[in-house]
Amino acid sequence: MTFHKCILLGEAIPFLYIYLRDNPASPEFDLFDYILVDEYQDLNKVEQSVVKLLGRDANVIIVGDENQSIYSFKHAHPEGIIEWEDDNLDRSDHELTTCYRCPGRVVSMANSLIAHNPGGNAHPLEARQGNGDGIVSIVQFAGIDEEANGIAADIVQKIAAGSDPGDIIVLTPRKKLGLKISDALRVAGIACRDYLSESELETDEVTEKLALLMVAGDRDDRPALRWLLGYGSNDFRAGQYRRLRAKCTEHDISPWEALERSEAGTLQLPQCQTLRTRFREIQNEIEMISELDSASDVLDALFPPGDPSFTRIRELFEGEIDEDTEISDVRKLILEKIYEPNYPDDVDYVRIMTLYGSKGLGSPIVYILLALLMACSLGFRTQMTPLQR
Repeated sequence: MTFHKCILLGEAIPFLYIYLRDNPASPEFDLFDYILVDEYQDLNKVEQSVVKLLGRDANVIIVGDENQSIYSFKHAHPEGIIEWEDDNLDRSDHELTTCYRCPGRVVSMANSLIAHNPGGNAHPLEARQGNGDGIVSIVQFAGIDEEANGIAADIVQKIAAGSDPGDIIVLTPRKKLGLKISDALRVAGIACRDYLSESELETDEVTEKLALLMVAGDRDDRPALRWLLGYGSNDFRAGQYRRLRAKCTEHDISPWEALERSEAGTLQLPQCQTLRTRFREIQNEIEMISELDSASDVLDALFPPGDPSFTRIRELFEGEIDEDTEISDVRKLILEKIYEPNYPDDVDYVRIMTLYGSKGLGSPIVYILLALLMACSLGFRTQMTPLQR
């Protein structure tokens, strides 16, 4: 990714680990007197190794429970808590066994499930006195569509009976199911917002508009320009882009500059005709953006209000754009809202998110979708008879 001046999110921590490991005298080791790491069981081995390196001369506090790891898909290493104990014999341990968030019935069910975890190193929790028992309903649907419609109908019924939409959270392991519920609630006139991974980028049309905004703010945003140049082609114009890259490397210039020179006739780009045609289209779009007077005008031009295709992306900017917002600020806002989202507590709408995104949030009414399927996928299938499966 050197040419595009970027790295994948998954590469950031390994690069940091290699840097710290190979540079023991680097100033970063003196940055922290205290390091606090929450949910340590959800870190992978490399992330835990970074904590150990940075904690070389610092006071380190780790908080976690190896029985509550939910990030196996990104190689979480819950055993790291035990390894930390073995590596730090002079540590001080403090057990936190009271659950302040959940009612008694939920805590009891959690203890029952955790008791089945491999290794048998369970730490039973108890609900704080006064949490109440809570109500748990287990409902099975015939399929995904039936579950989405059933959950949406139940939410509508609860709100009609007086429940506050802001007290309702829907947790889903699958973005597709969450979006189905979100759409059903919107049709029913229920205020909701989904915090599903990059759900704003569900369509190529939205992605194209966002990429245009990125390039309009920075002509050297190479990943965004690469996407725009390839958009609309089955092979993303891979062959022509390789030839463009070769010219960029040969002349030590950016893709945008190379294409500009080609259009001006000062640089030859053989066998890149459709790539150049696409570049002219991008130039025209960006020129249109640059002629608008305000950030609000830009958003309305790219994402017209009232168009259902742009409902989610417009929700990102509610309350964020006013007459004083500079067009140049929109690019930064996009990055923050899509890739560094906040999950607010005090809202007046139904929240739909993943189990991972919701961690740390509490709510009086919670729907957990595909719960039985998730339980089976966690290993219980191996303990079931064919009939039970």
